[in-house]
Amino acid sequence: MMIRPYPDSAYSVDHDGQTRLAATARRRTRMCVSVGIVSFTVLVSAVVLSVFEVPFAGYLGLGFFAGLILLAIVCMVPTRRIRCSFCGKRMKREWINRSGREEYLVCRECRTYVYTYKVTE
Repeated sequence: MMIRPYPDSAYSVDHDGQTRLAATARRRTRMCVSVGIVSFTVLVSAVVLSVFEVPFAGYLGLGFFAGLILLAIVCMVPTRRIRCSFCGKRMKREWINRSGREEYLVCRECRTYVYTYKVTE
């Protein structure tokens, strides 16, 4: 991921925080993809087993699928703000409008930032 510079040149990148944020995003992406694959497999298995009239297999599969849907909803919850690597306080979320909206996590005391993402409109 490309780290975009913060508009105020007095701020520097918190490389440790940037690494932790990227690792969290990768872990969350892997979890969401695996939940999607398992959900699809369970749903197809439940439908196929119910077509072949296997007792209770369809009901159990659909119940398990409902649990996976709840896990998928947890995947969509936004991540918490990370803490500054230097002072340990939570970083404040800031939106900058340049060529699209960019989100940064900023620590005012240490003058560090972490680039999160860009929203194009």
